Amino acid sequence: MNPKALNVDEFFGYYDLTQKPKQWMEGVCSFLLKQMCSEPQNVNRWLICDGPIDTLWIESMNSVLDDNKLLTLNNGDRIALSPNVRLLFEV
Repeated sequence: MNPKALNVDEFFGYYDLTQKPKQWMEGVCSFLLKQMCSEPQNVNRWLICDGPIDTLWIESMNSVLDDNKLLTLNNGDRIALSPNVRLLFEV
């Protein structure tokens, strides 16, 4: 996927304030990571981000790329990368 093709809300997720009560709308990256991390550990998965790196979205990936391997979303959800999930950035 090309992260620059989406805005940050579409990439990670956002609260839809037009609905009462406000509803969390899942982003493409968070949806894919949740799905990949919930699969059996013997199935290897790669999330490939192909496009220029932008500070708007890469800042949120800091905790995923360090030793924590944990993505924290604005709604408080935390997605821990399982050992079978890898991220590849083609810039």
